[in-house]
Amino acid sequence: MRANPGGLINPEETIGRDLLIRAIWRRLENQSVLLTSERRIGKTSVIRKMRQACPPKDFCVLRDIEGLHSPGEFIESIHADLEPVLTLAEKAKQKFLKALEALGGIQVKDVKLPTFQPHWKSLLIAIIADAAEAHKGRLVLFWDEMPLFIYNVAKMCGETEAMVLLDTLRSIRQSFPTVRMVFTGSVGMHQVVHSLRNAGYANAPTNDMAIMEVPALTPEDGKTLATALIEGEGMKPVGKIEDIAMKISECSSNIPFYIHTLVARIHDESDEIDQQSVIDHVEKLITDPNDPADFGYYEKRIGTYYQNNDAQVARTILDIVSGSTSPLNFKDIFNRINHTTGEYSEEQCRTIIETLIKDHYIHKLRNTTICFKYMIVEKWWRFARGS
Repeated sequence: MRANPGGLINPEETIGRDLLIRAIWRRLENQSVLLTSERRIGKTSVIRKMRQACPPKDFCVLRDIEGLHSPGEFIESIHADLEPVLTLAEKAKQKFLKALEALGGIQVKDVKLPTFQPHWKSLLIAIIADAAEAHKGRLVLFWDEMPLFIYNVAKMCGETEAMVLLDTLRSIRQSFPTVRMVFTGSVGMHQVVHSLRNAGYANAPTNDMAIMEVPALTPEDGKTLATALIEGEGMKPVGKIEDIAMKISECSSNIPFYIHTLVARIHDESDEIDQQSVIDHVEKLITDPNDPADFGYYEKRIGTYYQNNDAQVARTILDIVSGSTSPLNFKDIFNRINHTTGEYSEEQCRTIIETLIKDHYIHKLRNTTICFKYMIVEKWWRFARGS
């Protein structure tokens, strides 16, 4: 196996996810799933492996929809993905084409897509209905980066369109018992829904979906991945390879992307690898002004998704937590926030902390104290913010 930071990982090279994948398939027997985790953890690798192993009775679709910006583009992608199923039922296909012809619109291959925005909801439902009728097994729709797509729709087409789209997808899940949807996203759906609530949205569009987290690898699986990459790159370990591999996984917080990145960067400079080179390259990665690991995303997205003064307080909380030598309890954090930013209610502080937990910046230990969730992110935050 070769180091491939940021690239698509072959499903057969996805390590340590078999138990999770089995659990997701079990959950999909009864309901749709919202997969959540921090970016770079490996959500896409998980769903690509699931897509490859789609059960014979099911029809599985996988698409990254981060780059889509409107319901029309979304519908076009769905029709393209489901076309192999739709062609199996000529009657259903003709019914769908007749509906399109009645609506009018632009030509896409042999199908017209409507240009009149009010019609897209009916069109989306019609496509799914026809596919569900045509295919006797389940339709499993893996949509990567769904929250970012909804955010794009809100910005491009307005909050109302985003609300209607979320409600329509929920209605489809309720109306067609063989349809399953899997949403993934590094920015949580809760953030997008929260911003829509500020525009008057009152529904809970994913409360029928099971929320499942894609965690970092276990230390043992992280070591297995690092070992495979060291051997795949033909590197010479100076010392025991298992100790070096464990150090790589530990310094990477057991996150696959950072494991790939460290091995690749060390290999770029030397054919040898030891524990000290791992430590040195973590520091180089964190302090590199070009930010090849895109750590800056952790700071930038706060300004995008946290509203008004919440962004300032969220950054202050992370400064406080990263600057502490030990986990802090809520009272410690709350007192320091008010000392730093002025008057801020205890309830507001609790809400922002809970949001930061959902966004995988921090987590709460069993004794209710709070610390950064991933050591490598904490190190970068402390370096970047001088906390």
